[in-house]
Amino acid sequence: MMKIKVSDYQLDEKALYRAQLVDIEAKDGDYGAYFRFLFSTPFGQTSLIVNARSTGKMRALLGALGIDIDQLAPETELDLTELIGREILVRLQYDSEGYLRIAQMTRLESTSSETEDFSDLDQLKRDPFA
Repeated sequence: MMKIKVSDYQLDEKALYRAQLVDIEAKDGDYGAYFRFLFSTPFGQTSLIVNARSTGKMRALLGALGIDIDQLAPETELDLTELIGREILVRLQYDSEGYLRIAQMTRLESTSSETEDFSDLDQLKRDPFA
């Protein structure tokens, strides 16, 4: 008989999981330019929407992806597509509509005290690019 443990296949909202950046889209929305970062996780794909003017959220995401903005010259231009394939650690949750969302993220080599929290209502809104 072959057995599996069901809990190994259920989302634990307290656990950290690896997520790989697989695509980035730039879009214009009602409130200006947006980036949609698509991540592959053990529970499927999910996206993180970042307004192009949202410096805090973009800095947090880039930091988790290994880019320290403070170490770059102000005139530096980043090609975001070069980040595709990088991995981060994420805490996942399902929103009220059943969509998988990133609640927290951090670099693979960082400690849990360095995680960025995205469990606010903005993160739980429906993906405008779906």
